[in-house]
Amino acid sequence: MFRLSSLTTLILDKRFIRSEPQDENKTEYYLRNVVASNEYFIKLKEKMMKPKIRKLKSFSMNFELMHTLGQVGMKGSKNDQFNLPTDVKISYSHNVILVTDMFNHRIQVFHAKTKQFMTSIQSPSSKPLFLCVQEKYNGSDFDALLFDCTGDKCVYKYDLHGLLLHCTNGDSKSRNGHQEYPYIWKSVEFLSPQGIAIFYSKNQVYVCNKHESICVLDVTTGILKQKIKLGVGLSGIFFTNDEQLLLTEWIFFNTKHGFSLHSKISKQSSVDQNDDTEQWEKLMEIKQTGIMSGEFSYPSTIIFDNAAKHILLSDFGNNRVQCFDLDGNFISSFGEMGVSAFQLYHPEGMCLNEETGELMIVDQYNHCVKIFK
Repeated sequence: MFRLSSLTTLILDKRFIRSEPQDENKTEYYLRNVVASNEYFIKLKEKMMKPKIRKLKSFSMNFELMHTLGQVGMKGSKNDQFNLPTDVKISYSHNVILVTDMFNHRIQVFHAKTKQFMTSIQSPSSKPLFLCVQEKYNGSDFDALLFDCTGDKCVYKYDLHGLLLHCTNGDSKSRNGHQEYPYIWKSVEFLSPQGIAIFYSKNQVYVCNKHESICVLDVTTGILKQKIKLGVGLSGIFFTNDEQLLLTEWIFFNTKHGFSLHSKISKQSSVDQNDDTEQWEKLMEIKQTGIMSGEFSYPSTIIFDNAAKHILLSDFGNNRVQCFDLDGNFISSFGEMGVSAFQLYHPEGMCLNEETGELMIVDQYNHCVKIFK
């Protein structure tokens, strides 16, 4: 398994860096000429080439606090601090946890096992929001990182391996105009981009464009392919392993805050089969604003525990996480407003480590990420 801690020893030798050709893709150039020049790169690549089958481990629902990233209740700009973190994701291939640090305009990187800080990724635009990791993209053993920003309202895609090397070698100065690492693509401007998810079987990226629709992008090029209307005020989005679609929805001063589950409509005719557009049917929804179990106040991130078959969502306004089964039956909830281990203050992003069963929750107004088992 590739470990980011080893990256601290990777110092690029400028003797191997040729002048950049004008007609070559910048990302491919950087990977071929800069990253590949490192003497450790081949060994790391060979190590990562070994296939690994992920055995799913469910979240225990005990909510036992194991780790905290950041300083609870204290915002700041140091390596161990956040200023309104928004989302959290894990890259299994690179053994890292990624956290968007919105008002510090960066993405913080931590070791997935030790939880130690590793490096910072400066955002190309202000206020990065929601993250998505595309596993083993383009048939490689490396992941791609996608995220959106409030500043320019665009989605960016990067080669995560090259980006981590770039930042670890001290070159992460994108917003200051120095040696910006080239992105693979940058999307068109959205009205208000929110949650991002990969629809793997179709090589598509689904982006919740709040107050408008879901925007479907080609995962390779970032080109807008389709807009799907599945609700108003969509925020969180997640695909289960069975490719069912989960969505959260809320609008200010609306009584219909909640979530829904959708299934893809199969295409019967030959004409439909040649069509790249997708249609979805609603299987279940729970939408009711309130404070009781099964009611919501500005629900944000939604995820699915593929091992336990549980739906978990961050109930932002009610300072809790709620859990449901696939039929929409309420199972349990966790959290109340506060700063202790059993309290949350406006939870936002979430991610389940399917190898360890750890649930990571962005405790946004406490400026930290809490990791439970």
